[in-house]
Amino acid sequence: MFKIGKTNLDLNEVVIMAVLNVSPESFFAGSVKSSDKEIEDFALKAVKYGAKIIDVGGMSTAPYKSTLVSQEVELERVKRAMSVLKNLSLEAEISIDTQRSKVMEIALNLGATIVNDVSGFSDPNSLKVAKDRSASVIAVAHGIPNEKIEPSEYVVKSIDEAINKALKAGIDEKSISIDPAIGFIRPVWIDSSEWDISILNNLSNIKSVFKKPLLVGVSRKSFIGKIAEEPDPAKRLAGTLAAEIISVQRGANIIRAHDVYELVQALKIAERLLKSFKLKL
Repeated sequence: MFKIGKTNLDLNEVVIMAVLNVSPESFFAGSVKSSDKEIEDFALKAVKYGAKIIDVGGMSTAPYKSTLVSQEVELERVKRAMSVLKNLSLEAEISIDTQRSKVMEIALNLGATIVNDVSGFSDPNSLKVAKDRSASVIAVAHGIPNEKIEPSEYVVKSIDEAINKALKAGIDEKSISIDPAIGFIRPVWIDSSEWDISILNNLSNIKSVFKKPLLVGVSRKSFIGKIAEEPDPAKRLAGTLAAEIISVQRGANIIRAHDVYELVQALKIAERLLKSFKLKL
């Protein structure tokens, strides 16, 4: 049994992580929540529909866009969102999607229980902050390979590096989940959609190496647009659901999603037909 925040999770179970996006720079403009009311409505509906985790992000991390904002701006956005969520007393874990230890610290102090850092803990203080507050962490594949390498081989090496950092910092091994970073790793020698498809085709193998909860975030990402010939992220829901269901079939335990209601419906059908996982609502 593993811990994602305070929630127990075994390697047969599937939970949904709802994306609460308060960064206007996001690649998917339709997901941005600009007011306290929008934040509140989204969070209440996400939990009502079945999300077990709300993932708060105050700065977009899309690697193909110029999205960097100052720490002060990110902090302001995150504090606002966390304050709204705290007042709702949700029956859900809150994760903080950031690369900055100061943002992690503020979010964890306001009730977050999970650190979701796509940089592989690049901030030297991030893991100390997580350890001091008994937070769970996501060990995410990161960086760009300098030479040609099989995608899943690189992802395994990168995740292993992040896990070792976390363990050396004193993070409980049962509080570490893994993420192969779909959409983030973009070597110049391979089309990014081909890289992502290769990783998705090897999810089962990647999970078998680590035997930890596997987080997959494919929602409306560019590989779906490339394959489906759909440049608008707002029109990628069908492709997203297909990729999410197949990811679960291949071992994903945590699905990071924009569209909770639609995903729950799809997973309920897949649960009955595949009979290989248990949807935790």
